[in-house]
Amino acid sequence: MEIKTLLGLPAHPLIVHAAIVLLPLVAIGTIMIAVWPRARRGVFGWAVAVLSIGAFGFVGLAQKTGGSLADHVQPTALTRAHIEMGDAVLPWAFLLMGVACSVMALHWFVTYGPGSTTARATGADTDVASDVAPAPAPVTPGWYRSLSIALGVVALLAAVGGTVQIYQVGHSGAKATWHTIDMNGPSTGGGEGGG
Repeated sequence: MEIKTLLGLPAHPLIVHAAIVLLPLVAIGTIMIAVWPRARRGVFGWAVAVLSIGAFGFVGLAQKTGGSLADHVQPTALTRAHIEMGDAVLPWAFLLMGVACSVMALHWFVTYGPGSTTARATGADTDVASDVAPAPAPVTPGWYRSLSIALGVVALLAAVGGTVQIYQVGHSGAKATWHTIDMNGPSTGGGEGGG
């Protein structure tokens, strides 16, 4: 199924705005959950992981609808540059999605997975409340810190790379679309403003 139009308008300019908004937000969120343990707790970390999947999907849709739109516009050096740059965004979106989901999966595994302190504490006999000792402090495996640092570095690189790439693609698309408009020239009087 190919999406060419939405609400009677070319689909690409509408869908691409979701990618342009979501990818930088996911980049910021991914850095936060990768380097700040408190951000992984609760809903925020999982929201970032879900939004990363959405951002990846919208980047893919933007590429697909951009390909459909390219068949209907006069090819120029600017449109060719935009298409070439656009093809480079999907790997960055995939990397961000992979890091965000990996950070949260690792957090879940260490917090709730087999052998975690939480899993041991919930398996305790709770028939007599006064006999239950407080849950021991969480003990993280030795490899967790190294893997967390590596994911934090990859998150930072993916966030910067993805944000720079989506900015460049958006700018090149705007330039390809609006390069013939002279904002310093005389007005044609087509606006709604009046005297």
